[in-house]
Amino acid sequence: MRLNPDCVRAILLTVEEHSDGISDKKYDVSPDFPLLKEYPFDVFLYNVRQCKQNGYFTQCKQDVLGDIYIEDLSPAGHEFLAHIRDDKNWKRILALSLNAAPTEFLPLISICES
Repeated sequence: MRLNPDCVRAILLTVEEHSDGISDKKYDVSPDFPLLKEYPFDVFLYNVRQCKQNGYFTQCKQDVLGDIYIEDLSPAGHEFLAHIRDDKNWKRILALSLNAAPTEFLPLISICES
């Protein structure tokens, strides 16, 4: 499966909006989360795992039923989101990343920092 940068952005924006920073909250691709509902669950799950592996959440777990629970964004998650939050900046970053490996965060992070 490939990293979906738009899905990553939707996940981070959604967690920021819905997190209380104290307790784990269940996230899914239901209409309760408008930015996530357009993604198939397997794409959502893969990109959540990539965000977790890159340290973008304070806590993230999957229960035995496959449900995803996230506590909050980590400082790294907030920093990455700060670079990609603005739609105009996001479009610029995506355009610059066309030549980068689409399965990795590093090219996106490097572009954000430039």
